[in-house]
Amino acid sequence: MVAKKKVLFAIGSLTMGGAERLVIELANRFDRTAWEPHVVCLMFKGEQANLLSDRVPLHLLNKKPGFDYGLLKRIQQLVADIQPAVINTHLWTANTWMRAALRGRVPVVVTEHNRDEWKSWHHKMIDRYLARSTAKMITVSNDSGRFYHEQVGIPSGLIEVIYNGIDVDNYATGQSAQVREELGIEPDRLLIGMVGRLVPQKNHMRFLESVEIMKQRGSNALCLIVGDGPERPKLEAAAAEKDLMEHVRFLGSRADVPDILQALDIFTLSSDREGHPLTALEAQAAGVPVVLTDVGGSADALSREGDKTGGILVPPDAQALADGWLQLINDDQKRAQMSQFAADHTRKHFGLARMVQDYESLLASVS
Repeated sequence: MVAKKKVLFAIGSLTMGGAERLVIELANRFDRTAWEPHVVCLMFKGEQANLLSDRVPLHLLNKKPGFDYGLLKRIQQLVADIQPAVINTHLWTANTWMRAALRGRVPVVVTEHNRDEWKSWHHKMIDRYLARSTAKMITVSNDSGRFYHEQVGIPSGLIEVIYNGIDVDNYATGQSAQVREELGIEPDRLLIGMVGRLVPQKNHMRFLESVEIMKQRGSNALCLIVGDGPERPKLEAAAAEKDLMEHVRFLGSRADVPDILQALDIFTLSSDREGHPLTALEAQAAGVPVVLTDVGGSADALSREGDKTGGILVPPDAQALADGWLQLINDDQKRAQMSQFAADHTRKHFGLARMVQDYESLLASVS
């Protein structure tokens, strides 16, 4: 019998977010006949930690704020105890500290989830230096791959693109009626929704500006903002100031996202940057056409084949976003066609099984 390989997935924490959910899915779904997965959170567990399978050991290193010299030794000790064949790290904290601590002693594959334009010259310098002790860099879209090659300076031969995958069946079987009933929404009122953390990169203020344009044009669509985050107080104040509270609802974090997506007529993202947005894939799996700002990897997350699409890409502008919504609101047939195509295409091309197999193959090739 061939011995199982141990794989260690590393991330700062398992808070709400696409990268965090991806780590959980990988750890839970890796082939148990070939792999023994472990997960380490460098900072704290986070609210999604309970979604990890009981069969996946979760390790916690309690990183202190700022430069925590002791973390380097704790990483080295953990890796010595587990003896993984390969490590897969996610996001800046884990990508940086794990490579700095190990310096090539164990193959490390980093996953970059975004076009990280926030990175200053010294962040990019660190990335280039640590690339010397990196087995591979996974990016979740072609756009992110180009960014890391052209603007950060990572050799193109080090970069592999693996698109995110989702549990298609979970989002294709949501229950929309109970959501509308719970929220007291009339069956014939059109719903536009956005799911994601309320953080600056998602630019929910642009979303509100688009709602205001819709209101001025006489639309009665109800717009749902699902998620929580530091921007929420400012956004709620802006919605009240713009007299939009009859047109916008802040639902906070929800455990029933598949049901909410099924209830929507249009899903949207108003972001300034995206990697390969999971929520756009989830919406399309639910048969909901999408209107996405054309930034980062959003284009890679839009179902497309020939002249068929699962939605619309628009410039990152409030007027363009509102125009995209209205285009679908005013054309029931187009909306229905996009809905069906989105569901079919997402099932074929963006399933979790495909993503997990791609990760398994790549990690096996370097271990």
